[in-house]
Amino acid sequence: MTREEVFLRGTNGLHLSKSRLKDILEKAGFARVGVLVTTANVVLDGDLQGADLEAEVAHTLQQALGSRIDVFVRDHKQLSDILAGNPYRDYPGKHLSYVAAYFMRAPASFEEISALERSAEGEEFKQGVHCLYIKFPRKMRQSKLELPKCGVARHWSTVTAAMVRTEVRRI
Repeated sequence: MTREEVFLRGTNGLHLSKSRLKDILEKAGFARVGVLVTTANVVLDGDLQGADLEAEVAHTLQQALGSRIDVFVRDHKQLSDILAGNPYRDYPGKHLSYVAAYFMRAPASFEEISALERSAEGEEFKQGVHCLYIKFPRKMRQSKLELPKCGVARHWSTVTAAMVRTEVRRI
């Protein structure tokens, strides 16, 4: 079993409680399920990894909720690599809340990069191995940046916390 962080997109409006989400995933066979509803993140243990885990969680949630939820999974090593590769790590302390990782299933296409460039109003971005790094000049929700359709953004503090949650602790 591996410990994975599951980033969900499309849960707004579902009125999905922490206990209900946890119950759905535990009934599907996932172990040590932890839910942070405020960010729509889940940490869990499972036999599947990567795309297989994404597909299984997405299917499980669609069956239970009747709504399509986009699912993006990263393991401890991937999250550690994302943290290490942050091109904006020297951005002044309090402004790290203006840095985000945008998780996608594949690197941004030429068309997606072009849309980002056209819509940027002070935002900076760089393609990473496991995400798109974005630095916002003001709060992320104020941005008009045209992000790729299939992805999910998380503030830097959330990514850092996710890396810690996925660490396998042996007793």
